[in-house]
Amino acid sequence: MLKPINEFPKDKKIASIHSVAITEDGLVIMAWDKNEKGLTTIGGRIENNEDIHTALDRETVEEAGIILESVRIPFACWYWENTDIYTVFVVARVSKYVPLPDGFETTGRVVMNFETARQVVTRLEGNGLRTDVLKLAEEAYLKGATTDLGNKKLLYRLKDNQENRFLYPNLMNDRFRIIGNHVLIKDNYEDELIQIESLGPAYSGGHIYVSRNDIQKLKNSVG
Repeated sequence: MLKPINEFPKDKKIASIHSVAITEDGLVIMAWDKNEKGLTTIGGRIENNEDIHTALDRETVEEAGIILESVRIPFACWYWENTDIYTVFVVARVSKYVPLPDGFETTGRVVMNFETARQVVTRLEGNGLRTDVLKLAEEAYLKGATTDLGNKKLLYRLKDNQENRFLYPNLMNDRFRIIGNHVLIKDNYEDELIQIESLGPAYSGGHIYVSRNDIQKLKNSVG
């Protein structure tokens, strides 16, 4: 049974650790399992001589050729009733990429946004554990884990309602973050423009400028 958490459980043994790795621009990294022929979260069993983080460091290199930052936020766990143990899932940012070693069960990393990941997993295996894990991982990432993960620019997402679809059609499917402030001076008029960057499915590398009044509307519209 999968359940949300916000800290590592202490009541039972954690036997395996998995991660949903996040790139600098908010994309998710999964691994392609050549035996299961599907996308998997990155991780595995904790060996006898390992702690949680040592095991995860080994698994992320073996399965995806990535090294995670030291801050790992637990967001879900699966309780195995027959063995009385946990599998814990964490979200963490990628620190750097390294060569993928040979001889393991994956063929490499797959990078995409959360929505695409859910769609691919659903197409391959239907709704289940992995789609639930992705949903909880995105919630943890978007609802506060970003600060703990070292990103001081909080991410926002608009509520899907009629007003926002009319006012901000280009942002409706995207996450966005505030990345700068600029003062506009024209004649005797001065206004502060807020620069925002879209990070969602429609992200094209561009930035959008809005007024301080509009950015407050955006913040108030976050869901």
